Amino acid sequence: MKVRQGFVTNSSSTSFVISLKGDFTRDNFFKALGLKKDFPLANVITSLFKTIQSRAEDFEEIIPKGKSFEDLTPEWLAETDHCGLEEELDTIKKLLAEKRKVYFGEFWDDNGDAAEAFLRFSYCSVSTDDLYFETLND
Repeated sequence: MKVRQGFVTNSSSTSFVISLKGDFTRDNFFKALGLKKDFPLANVITSLFKTIQSRAEDFEEIIPKGKSFEDLTPEWLAETDHCGLEEELDTIKKLLAEKRKVYFGEFWDDNGDAAEAFLRFSYCSVSTDDLYFETLND
């Protein structure tokens, strides 16, 4: 019989898309959520923001050279490592057409970060004039 010792993980991830009106900063994040800086749980929301910010990649950076966001198709996204974003493509295109920055990323459940684990296992959808945030189960 073989016995394996050590930490074994069956990690998985949840993709997300986020767009803030204006710069991708903590202050804009709080403003978009309608929260004040002295909000009693500000440290928790700051931790969530820092986790999102650390995982976020600029969507425009994955657009192939010589193409624009209007050229992207769900099939192209499905063929890349950006699986899961296909269902959000129309929304992403709309946000980019409004000259907003759009970011995407993944949350993992195996790194010990409580905020990331919360986001990994929580479905979250916020759509306002100032903030678009959607988690997508992979």
